[in-house]
Amino acid sequence: RLASNARTHARTHTRALRCVANTHPMRLCSLVAFAFVSHARRQFGVKDLRGLGGFKNVRDVFKWKGVELEVDETHFDWGTVHELECETTEPDKVKVELERFLSESGIEYGDSKVTKFQNFVNQTLE
Repeated sequence: RLASNARTHARTHTRALRCVANTHPMRLCSLVAFAFVSHARRQFGVKDLRGLGGFKNVRDVFKWKGVELEVDETHFDWGTVHELECETTEPDKVKVELERFLSESGIEYGDSKVTKFQNFVNQTLE
């Protein structure tokens, strides 16, 4: 049964990707197997969908001085943004060490001001 569910999900996912790629986002409304579509239709009365385009995000994970760093490279049609994330119990200590490393390596950096989606919607690279 699990394999059957996985195949059904894969087919639905493939159909959804085709709808978006072929600029037919309204066809997604007919794919009731997608929980978010069904939920949006019931909860919010969504009747229409519009494709906004998209962006590509690639994440690499590295071990560095005992912590795990996640480096995102986000490609938009108008440019690329890099983001460095680290979940740690000592954020202030790790931030000082990372800032020193980045500065010594000649890498410009700053704190994030907006999300990837905000950059996408506003067509910015902040």
